[in-house]
This record gives sequence, structure tokens and C-alpha cells, in this order.
Amino acid sequence: MKPKTIILVLLILPFQLFAQSIDELILNKKYDKALNRISSQIQDKPEAELYFKQSVVYKEQSKPLLACKSLEQALFYDRQNSLYLAENDSTFDVLKNYGICQYFCKNEQKAIQILEKCFWMVPNDQFVHFYLGLAYKNLAKYERSVEYLIAAIACAQPVYMTEMYHHLGQVYGNSREFEKSIEALLKAYECNNERVEILFEIATTYEEFNFNKTLALNYYSSYLKTAGAKAKNADYALERMQRIKEELFIGNK
Repeated sequence: MKPKTIILVLLILPFQLFAQSIDELILNKKYDKALNRISSQIQDKPEAELYFKQSVVYKEQSKPLLACKSLEQALFYDRQNSLYLAENDSTFDVLKNYGICQYFCKNEQKAIQILEKCFWMVPNDQFVHFYLGLAYKNLAKYERSVEYLIAAIACAQPVYMTEMYHHLGQVYGNSREFEKSIEALLKAYECNNERVEILFEIATTYEEFNFNKTLALNYYSSYLKTAGAKAKNADYALERMQRIKEELFIGNK
């Protein structure tokens, strides 16, 4: 090997080993070390690929806001790369994940724009429907939110149905459709009876509904008995129970 070639290899090799070590750290789930390596290299030379790897790490750490910001930086440095261009990409999963990131970044309008593209690509994906429903819910567009949440439930696997019915019940409540709200909340609790706070929401919904105070009283009582020490809203529930009992006593005089 010629001397010049040897020198060139020696100059390139450390960078290649450094780049490989980042991938190895990610694969071995050593995320903090990977982030340190990436940050160090970004300071020397910011590149789209580094920001993309950074977004992957943040996603694995369940930090969608930071993942979205890193992905946007990757797009800034390389807008033509289909791997990063997480809104013009024809790959459904990349587009869907980018739309969900936008939702967690509280960019609901952008999330809707992206996820509705996904809907036309794959009409029966439960997460596309679900996050469209949540985005419309945050924008107080309850009619559209209901449509997508119902569609999400129709496509959903059982493990996700509690959360979907829960949000549907909240949207119906916000729309003042209390009977439908209670029905959805009961479905949510039926799917997962460990979600005891749903009982509290059912009780408060019955109070707002003003249809039957006794039912509200019963659900507050059931909530306190079921949740026990874990009841997050115990004080409020006890206060409301006392108030309802007084109102019922006065009404029966």
C-alpha cells in the first residue's frame, strides 16, 4: 500500500469507527451515551443523519417532543432525503409517525394535514384514526373528533380500546351529549376495570347531566370503594357525596 493511501485510511478510519459506535450504542440501548456522542459530533459538523439518529434515540426514550424537533432539524439540513422527509414521503409508517409527533408537539393543524394523507393511504389504521380524533378534540371540533374516534374503535385491538372509548366519552361530554358520554365511559371501564378514575368521570358526568343524582352518588361511592387509597379525587368525591345527600334529603321533605 502506498504511503499516501495509508495516511488517507488512517484519517478516515477514526471517523468511521466513531459513526459506527453511535449505531452500536443505539442498537445496544445505551441511549444516553449515544446522545452524548451525537451531540459532540453535531457541534463539530451538524448533519441531517446525526439529527435523524438523535430523533430515533428520543423516540425510543418516549420523548416525542424532542424527537420531533430533531427530525425537523434533519429536514432542515436535507429536505430531499425521503428517509427524513418523515410529509412528502410515500412510506406510510414514516408519514404516520411524523404526524403523531406533530400532535405531541401540539401542532394539531399540521398533524391533521399529515394524518389525513395517511388515512387515504391506509383507511383502517387504528392509530391514524385515534390521533386524528385527539387532534380534532384539542381544537374543539367535536363532531370530527367523534367520527375519527369511533373509526379508531372499529379498527382497534382490545388493548387500546379503553383509551379510545375514554376519549370518545370526554368528547361527547364536551358536546353536552351526556347519555352518549356515559355509555362510552362505561365501555372504557368495561375494557379495563383498573382505570378507576373513569368511575369518577362517570359520576361527574351524571351530575352535569342532572338526570339522576342518585346515580351520581352511587358512582362516587363505587369510585371511592374501588380505588381506595389510590383515589386521586377522593376529597372532591366525598364533598360531592355529602352535597348530593343533603339535596336529596331536602328534596324528599
